[in-house]
Amino acid sequence: ELRDEIYSIVFYSTYISYGYVNRSSYAYNTNQVFVQSAAYSIAILRSCRRINLEIQNL
Repeated sequence: ELRDEIYSIVFYSTYISYGYVNRSSYAYNTNQVFVQSAAYSIAILRSCRRINLEIQNL
């Protein structure tokens, strides 16, 4: 279905993250940065109740 294709494109391109990550790949580096997704990254779920209900079933 066309809606499923659109949802797949939108949510496949959405990267959700939350927490601390190291700035460097070196294990001894303790310099960490807080990472949080953009506020609008899943705004489509909040904008439409029908989309929210449909995406829960995927």
